Amino acid sequence: NKWRAANRRPKGAGRARIETGAPARAGRAEIETAGPARASEGEIAPSEAKAIKGDEATVTDEPNWVCEVGQAQRDLKGEDCFDTRRVTLSGEDVAVIMVADGHGGSAASRHCRKHLLDYYIAAAGDGSAASLLGAGATACQQVHEEVKRITNAGSTVTIIALNLTRGELAVVNLGDSEAWLVPPSGSSVRLSEDHRLDTSEPERARVRGMGGHLSHARNRAGDPAGPLRLWPGGVAQA
Repeated sequence: NKWRAANRRPKGAGRARIETGAPARAGRAEIETAGPARASEGEIAPSEAKAIKGDEATVTDEPNWVCEVGQAQRDLKGEDCFDTRRVTLSGEDVAVIMVADGHGGSAASRHCRKHLLDYYIAAAGDGSAASLLGAGATACQQVHEEVKRITNAGSTVTIIALNLTRGELAVVNLGDSEAWLVPPSGSSVRLSEDHRLDTSEPERARVRGMGGHLSHARNRAGDPAGPLRLWPGGVAQA
């Protein structure tokens, strides 16, 4: 899956990414939902947009970038969904992108596609990063409660919101659907956090604290195999 907001026509590949012609300064905040949640907040300042020529950078007074959203999907099992919106919040222009990677069936991810961004936009009091991060927690909690009543399937969720008026970027994610900030030059910055039990110590501590048992599955020879899983159920993400 590929999504981009860019100051130029997108090229190259990625899972979920933001490209901008302006410098980004990223920090982190943390939120709580019914499941593991992490939020990232960054600032992209249009007033400090840089025109790059060779190794030289010149600061300009006016923004030199616009937002374009492109999308593409290669569906392997029919469990992955996405949604995009362009909305006005308190007079501010905001582009919102959502990725839902279903597991155990498509019911949960399809429910996210149908409802999650509606709840997210309704919960956002304005277009500030703080408001958008809080809206992510509220919307994910609401969808979580609904999904529990209709299916045993699950889904990851990543929501990216780019406020074009303020030049702010807010990201909320559950699971391992990745979001990346990809500048025209320099290193890419990962904005989401991987919540797989096999790779995340905070997730292992959280699940054990709730009484979960973690171990590897066993192969036919009785040896541990595959990623660390939560039992009962055997899921790699909880």
